[in-house]
Amino acid sequence: MHTGKDNPLIHCGKTVKDALFVMTDKGLGAVSVVDDTGKFVGLITDGIIRRALAKDYKFLDEAVEKIMFTDPLTIAPQQMAAAALSVMEKHKPRPVTVLPVIDEKGAPVGIVHLTDLLRQGVV
Repeated sequence: MHTGKDNPLIHCGKTVKDALFVMTDKGLGAVSVVDDTGKFVGLITDGIIRRALAKDYKFLDEAVEKIMFTDPLTIAPQQMAAAALSVMEKHKPRPVTVLPVIDEKGAPVGIVHLTDLLRQGVV
């Protein structure tokens, strides 16, 4: 799990372009979106951005709230890596590669990437 400075976060008022910079810096293909209180409110993935680019490039200067997933799959910090894998692979229409880790207060405390599970031997 990527936590602390390795946890990709962005404020909901920032632009999609800003989110791209965070994603590029962290290298995980996703960024958790938080509100003024630090509560998790959504997720931006490279897939969302690619699909939006196929339609129009002008969204890059819009707030991330315009295109983020508002109800993405998440996992709690106490859940096991095998549970994360199960959630990721059962998603339809296709599996997901990242899961935000959200604590009981609704704050994003980390993010799990499929490659993390591969490194741990879970996959």
